[in-house]
Amino acid sequence: MEILTPVEDAASRALFENKVAVFDFSASTDGLQRYYWEFPCVVRGEPCINRGVYDARTVPAPRVRASSASTFCAVTSTSRRSS
Repeated sequence: MEILTPVEDAASRALFENKVAVFDFSASTDGLQRYYWEFPCVVRGEPCINRGVYDARTVPAPRVRASSASTFCAVTSTSRRSS
C-alpha cells in the first residue's frame, strides 16, 4: 500500500527539507514480513512525502494475520510523533 501526501505539517516539512528517508522494520519483530517507508519526493512540481507498507511474505513462517492498513496507521502515527 502506498500513498503520496502533501508537505503540510512540520514533520513532513522536516523530512522534505532534510532529505530524510525512513524505513521502519519494527513490524517484523511481531512475525510480520513487512516494513514501512516514507521519503520525500516531488510530484508535478509539488513537494510530497511517499509513504507505504510493503508486505514481503518471502520467508515461510506461520501465517501472522495483520491488516496492512492498521500497520500503516500505527507507524505513521508513531513516525509523526517522533519527528
